Amino acid sequence: MAKSKKIFFIGSDIPYPGNTGGSAINWSAVNYLISKGHKLTIFSDPPLGGTPINENLRIKMLEKIQSLNCDYVSLHHLKKKIKKKNFFERLFSNNIKDYYPECNFSGQIEEIIKEKIQEIKPDLILCYGSPAIYHVKNINYLKAG
Repeated sequence: MAKSKKIFFIGSDIPYPGNTGGSAINWSAVNYLISKGHKLTIFSDPPLGGTPINENLRIKMLEKIQSLNCDYVSLHHLKKKIKKKNFFERLFSNNIKDYYPECNFSGQIEEIIKEKIQEIKPDLILCYGSPAIYHVKNINYLKAG
């Protein structure tokens, strides 16, 4: 049997079965890695929005992820109101921050990720989703030991 690894999984969508494409893919990947005995730390973001539907979904997602045998770090506390651009401004924009509001907090998120990397010293970092890739673009990682 292969030695288990410490994996830092950074996802744009919180792992959740059957919600959206990104969530379902993350759920499958996380469950597979855990089933193989790897120790995971998951770093992702619950759905945005203050609607009762989104809040109920966020609570269900967090309950489901807590059922996994892994550590979880959420970005939910970083959410702030961002001035939304109208449809035509967004249509012609090529700025990732217009499509993924969490990218407006990239500097803060990068610092949290760097701290987590130093804390857990992962053997592997997995990243899934455009915002997740955006958050790690400036992070240099050297394997510990």
